Amino acid sequence: MDERSHTDPPPEQAVFLGEGGPAAAAATWARFVLDDNNLDSAWPLMDRPLRLALVQSWLLNAYTGPLRDKDMLAGVIEEGGHPLWSKFAAWRMQRWHAETFAFLLSGWGVVSIPEAAAPDIKFVRLASTTSGHAVEAGQPLTVQTLTMRFVNQRWLLGGIGRTLAVPGWPPSEQTLPSTNT
Repeated sequence: MDERSHTDPPPEQAVFLGEGGPAAAAATWARFVLDDNNLDSAWPLMDRPLRLALVQSWLLNAYTGPLRDKDMLAGVIEEGGHPLWSKFAAWRMQRWHAETFAFLLSGWGVVSIPEAAAPDIKFVRLASTTSGHAVEAGQPLTVQTLTMRFVNQRWLLGGIGRTLAVPGWPPSEQTLPSTNT
């Protein structure tokens, strides 16, 4: 007989949503990006390959200065503290707010259903909502999936969509299948 209360989530869902879990990490990242417009705080919550790919994308698509050693320049911007950081961050946030996450800017919440691509890779879906950060049962959902990777004992954003970022010239993405059926 199951001794859990009817309000307790199943163990897998509790781990997914709990402190230190992938959904909590994704929600923290989303608060910085969507609510606070603060890439400086969100940056350390992202996996290095994603950070590097985002900088490479900016260098290829928006940077108009000299590109003598693009690998070195991408690396130092990705590490933070470079004079070009503010230009990169403004461009990245503008694109995310105008395109990728525009539908979430008026309210979002985490969908509580766990989904995995691998034991160390989980998908977290952010849904648009008009009720704060709660997604109400039965509410039609428009979602954006975030791919979270377990790296160095914590969950980090590894990709936007059901992908992992792949740095390069140009950067690309590796599409991930779900292990859930």
